[in-house]
Amino acid sequence: MTAVVIGGLRMRKLPAVLTALAGVLGVAMISGTYVLVDTTTHGFDNVFATAYSKADAVVVGRSPISGPSVSAPPVPASVVARIRALPQVQGVQGFIQDMRAQLRTARGGAISGTTVAVGAPGGTSAFYATQVVAGQRPTGPGEIALDEQTANSNHLAVGSTIGLVSLHPLQRFRVVGIVRYGGVKALGFHLVDLDLPVAQRLFNKHGLYDQIYVSSRAGVARSSWCVRSRRCCQPPPR
Repeated sequence: MTAVVIGGLRMRKLPAVLTALAGVLGVAMISGTYVLVDTTTHGFDNVFATAYSKADAVVVGRSPISGPSVSAPPVPASVVARIRALPQVQGVQGFIQDMRAQLRTARGGAISGTTVAVGAPGGTSAFYATQVVAGQRPTGPGEIALDEQTANSNHLAVGSTIGLVSLHPLQRFRVVGIVRYGGVKALGFHLVDLDLPVAQRLFNKHGLYDQIYVSSRAGVARSSWCVRSRRCCQPPPR
């Protein structure tokens, strides 16, 4: 039986080689997919762990339906004032975080990979845990900061021009900063940092926040947080 199989392979060398090559490529593609998913998941874990590291509670919208692909609705900015009025609160700040974006080259060419856009107050913030590697954080329209890996792999630096497509057509930004999120150089996705009003405009969230970070006064237990509204307020994981 072995001799028959070997003889058949010798007679049909090209089909045998192509079949073996197809098997190798298939295994390589599946392995590469698992590696990419694992890298991206690890990157997101680092982003969330870093983002939550300076907050005692995070307020997000509550969706009427649940599921792995369901995103929480944005929270009205008026909730910030309600939270700030609570006696337990030391500080509060709203942020934008949206994945409905794609990085483009200065000429409009697509840059492959998932893009996560973060909108935060310009300058410094008590809740902003991103480390600025070069330049500064965006402080107004036309400015953007990129994560270190994205900048390096696309040969971008402070002063470069980059494109971004969101819920609005292609817009060009000047790179004003290179940042590192969670102490990790390679996140597994593109992180773009925008000034808060710019992010709200790009994603049609004027007067809205995706997340509201809250810090408590000294002596307030993290487990005591509760906001009586249709939105959930929970202590972030440690």
